[in-house]
Amino acid sequence: MRDTPKNVAKSGPRPEPWWATVPPEFFAPKPKPEPAPLKPDKPVTRRQPTVRRTPGPGRPSVMTDEMIEDAKKMHASGEYSAAEIARELGVSRSTIFRHLDF
Repeated sequence: MRDTPKNVAKSGPRPEPWWATVPPEFFAPKPKPEPAPLKPDKPVTRRQPTVRRTPGPGRPSVMTDEMIEDAKKMHASGEYSAAEIARELGVSRSTIFRHLDF
């Protein structure tokens, strides 16, 4: 066994823990508040689908009105795929899909 060094004071009784001085009601479970009732004048609705905004300020479209008309004619003929229309007009396929209703 190790001896206690002489320069260390012996400890006295341990102090009372902090939680012993707190009233027991502090540790009791708190009741959960009841949820507020739904207001009848405000029906619960799901999130509305996003609506495509009209073009406004921002990056201008790559396709001109003339190009859109040409793409619509090519699509209506049934001879061209979206990739072929895009290659012919020099734009990406996603641009074609954005401007035409496939």
